[in-house]
Amino acid sequence: MEPIRLLYVIRPAAGGMREHLLNLVGGLDPSEYRITVACPPDEGMVARLKGSGAEVRAFALKGELSPWSDWKAALFLRRLIRSERIQLVHVHSFKAGLVARIAAGGRGRLVGSPAPHPDVGHPTASRPKIVYTVHNFIFGEGGQGLKRRLYIFMENLLAPRTDRIITVSGALRQDLLRLGVPPEKVAPIYNGIDTRRFAHARNPEVRARKRAELGLADGRFVVGTVARLIPSKGVGFLLGAVSRVLARIPGAVFLIAGAGPQRQELEGLAARLGIGEAVRFLGFREDVPELLAAFDLFVLPSLSEGMAIILVEAMAAGRPVVASKTGGMVEVVEDGKTGLLVPPGDSEALAEAILRLHGDPAGTAEFVAAAERRVEEKFTLEAMLRQTREVYRSVLESDQGKMN
Repeated sequence: MEPIRLLYVIRPAAGGMREHLLNLVGGLDPSEYRITVACPPDEGMVARLKGSGAEVRAFALKGELSPWSDWKAALFLRRLIRSERIQLVHVHSFKAGLVARIAAGGRGRLVGSPAPHPDVGHPTASRPKIVYTVHNFIFGEGGQGLKRRLYIFMENLLAPRTDRIITVSGALRQDLLRLGVPPEKVAPIYNGIDTRRFAHARNPEVRARKRAELGLADGRFVVGTVARLIPSKGVGFLLGAVSRVLARIPGAVFLIAGAGPQRQELEGLAARLGIGEAVRFLGFREDVPELLAAFDLFVLPSLSEGMAIILVEAMAAGRPVVASKTGGMVEVVEDGKTGLLVPPGDSEALAEAILRLHGDPAGTAEFVAAAERRVEEKFTLEAMLRQTREVYRSVLESDQGKMN
């Protein structure tokens, strides 16, 4: 039997969405799927995708709405779908989903696109099956106004072209159901990770080596986060907690890994708060497993979060975690059992949670052990791949049922 011709489409992405796609591509059986990925020309991502055996087609897709650029992207995808006779398109994020679902279309043609493949008997001659993964809240929890109405309008317009929607958390599924998406169309599948990549972060030698590389003395207490530097990640509220922590733990260090448009603003905030010497901005990092080994505690202060794969990675690496009580993070961290949850945007509560974990080594060790068990129970790569393959099978077999 020939492999299923599968096309992934993703917008410019960092962090969880990027890792999610890389995990899918690297984890699916190449004898079962022939994978093509349409993505922006990110050199690091392209190299990893090719290393996993995928064919990569780089194309321009902006993160924000851009009618002319988006139309050209849709034309590119329409030609790719036709020329490669794609059977299944799996899109990631609202923007990629918008462009790719327009490109996949129905039986009509976009202006400038090629004619369908002459094999009209082929089940993909009219339209490939479409799976759409929602990674984040489109307009934030409780969002109102024009953005909400526009999203509902576009989703209603594209609903007939969407065979199944995957959400990376139950919270995101409920968000879609509130918008009127039929429950049977939405499948929650948690982000899964290859736990073997993070197990060595618990190795004392790895920890010592990375700390030496970062110039950190062995006895210093290190709080770290890994996040894109955008407002929704709440890094400013972590900076607001630093002075309170330093008052009780002099010499503590805060490492902030990640790139983004807010970096200069956050560096300025740290300077104004007088905490610049205690805070280090590390930029984008490819060595996340080893970097986690250098932390004593991991913090994710997001204001809105679909699921946060980095939180699962930190737990798998044996780091105690503090996170905001919002979105899908409450499905990852069991407050008081596998870590601590604090109200989003509350610097004082964040500081108190950090100090509590620092001051209770025995309790923190219990959290870490429980968190590692939770990752193995709910957030493994194997579980994510199995459930994703089940979605693929169900949408592809739906046509078979109609034909029989």
